[in-house]
Amino acid sequence: MLIAKEAGKNYEAEKTVKASEPHLPDPSGAIEYQKQETTDKTPPVNKNFSEHTYTAKKVCPLCRQETEYTAVKSRYVQLEKTDGDMCGYYRLINPSYYYVIVCTHCGYAFTLDDNLKLDSEKTEIIKNKLNNIKLNQDFSGTRSINQAINAYRLAIACQTMAENKSSVIGYLFLRLGCLYRHKNMQKEESYCLTRALEYFDHAYKNEGFKSIKEELNIIYLIGELNIRAGDASKAINWFGMIINHPSKQEYPYIVKKAKDRWQEIRLENKK
Repeated sequence: MLIAKEAGKNYEAEKTVKASEPHLPDPSGAIEYQKQETTDKTPPVNKNFSEHTYTAKKVCPLCRQETEYTAVKSRYVQLEKTDGDMCGYYRLINPSYYYVIVCTHCGYAFTLDDNLKLDSEKTEIIKNKLNNIKLNQDFSGTRSINQAINAYRLAIACQTMAENKSSVIGYLFLRLGCLYRHKNMQKEESYCLTRALEYFDHAYKNEGFKSIKEELNIIYLIGELNIRAGDASKAINWFGMIINHPSKQEYPYIVKKAKDRWQEIRLENKK
């Protein structure tokens, strides 16, 4: 079996190199987009929305008020296939449409697992920014893909102003790129995946991960996104880091995916 020994040697070295800050998106531009009326009023494909979802509540990190949001029942999340960068295709309802929560009181956009504590200075900055605009969209209930895209763009703007972790913003860009792929908007997809790569690279070299699995997933995504960016040599190095990771035995599924991708690239380069 082919093993990326040279790539594995770089595992510790990669961790010690500080990545430069990724180019941050313009929060005003992302929020300004929300003022546009979407022409796509088409809801998700399923006709049993109320059966597949439920309404839950979450305290908004910004205004500290309880806001309602739509969540998808797990038994109705039916994945048909997944691309290499974890972009999913669903049969009944796409849970990615509802990953971002938009507060019904102040318009702050965040995610269910967001545990970022906002200090008073950041709170005032974000509140003032949100108060200066008028959101013309209702993000509650059924969301079309355009509404989901708008929710992600708003979340990227809010989390950028909140100075959330690079990994958090990276996943928002990754999911947004997936939605653009579903709409066959290649230019917008490419932009989002490029930004996701920047943020993941910065996160890997500067953030502490809560688990080995989280670290391996980030490494894998960096490798996959490098393939999509046309840099196969970098992708080989990143996949090799998984193959030679000290804790690789604990996560054979991720290691197998990395080996498969590593070998695919090597075979492609030999043609």
